[in-house]
Amino acid sequence: MALAGMTVLTAPAFCAEENMELTVGQSKSITLPGNPTTGFMWNVAEAPEAVKVELELEKAKAPRGMVGCPRATVVTVTAEKTGQGVIKLVY
Repeated sequence: MALAGMTVLTAPAFCAEENMELTVGQSKSITLPGNPTTGFMWNVAEAPEAVKVELELEKAKAPRGMVGCPRATVVTVTAEKTGQGVIKLVY
């Protein structure tokens, strides 16, 4: 359901659903676990036109260049206009 001036999204994230209600211009971030040094990374498979989705790796907490060290991905969703939809992320 979309309210006037609101963007409402249902975003499956790491096998769990998270609902977001954002006003236009508002952002929300979620953190997903991952291990990009082994070749696996989060990507946006689908997103509605009403939002901008940005993915950014967290700063490395392990020594640089070490393979197999986990690093989370921060997913930031920003409502750009009124609407609703589902964001699909793939790992």
